[in-house]
Amino acid sequence: METKTELKKVLITPKLAKELLLKNNSNRRVTKSFVTTYATDMREGRWKQNTAEFIKIADDGDILDGQHRLLAIIESDCSILFDTAFNVPKSVFDVLDTGKKRSSADVFSIEKIENYTIVSATIKSYLVVTKNNNLSAKESLTSQRLTNTMILAEYEKRPEFWQEVASFSHKNYKRFAHILPASLIGTLYSYFYDITPEQSRNFINQLCSGDDISNSSISVLRQALLKDKVSQRKMSFQDKFAIIIKTWNAFRLGKNYRIMKFDRDVELMPRAV
Repeated sequence: METKTELKKVLITPKLAKELLLKNNSNRRVTKSFVTTYATDMREGRWKQNTAEFIKIADDGDILDGQHRLLAIIESDCSILFDTAFNVPKSVFDVLDTGKKRSSADVFSIEKIENYTIVSATIKSYLVVTKNNNLSAKESLTSQRLTNTMILAEYEKRPEFWQEVASFSHKNYKRFAHILPASLIGTLYSYFYDITPEQSRNFINQLCSGDDISNSSISVLRQALLKDKVSQRKMSFQDKFAIIIKTWNAFRLGKNYRIMKFDRDVELMPRAV
């Protein structure tokens, strides 16, 4: 006789999480970065309960879905209320987690946030850029794992600012003939804005409009970006970002360069000054 699946809400404590994992015999590979990210959200109060994402446990104790969340509870030393399914048939294991996960844009749309696509993408890149230090150019824009909760929390710190960033970025995206993605313009603008708001706006305006350019390095950068647009061999996002940062630093320090280049094999991703 088949055992019926039982659904209920369970307060998963670190002790209970350890007990459940002791019964788990599948020994599936753990992605440590997921565990650490989840644990950080739990410790800092960003983890959302009642999301209808079940921890699924088979009748023999194997964890079919939720191993990383249980490990995060142990790492964070927090107790979290989870929807939990017991006695789940192991035959469903092959189809678990095959659906599309919600993107940050999906979450922002559900929260009815204006300009949700550009705002969510901008904040995600902004957090990656501002949290990474002294990494190689090959790593720096991809090594930071962020949850949708972290991205939404950043938006909620200053929603008016992020909406202004979206408007400013979209305007300059059109002014520069779609040469740079609006989210990249927004990332640069917000990153530079934290250093000096006025110069951030001036730099982006000069770069995207080509008007009233005060530093020849900006003209060199514009030509490089325009050339890249029609080239068959495109610059990577990381290389493009690095060259723009180097141009910003030249703009800030009053240095005029005739060539803007970046060697990702030997240089660290530059930091804005």
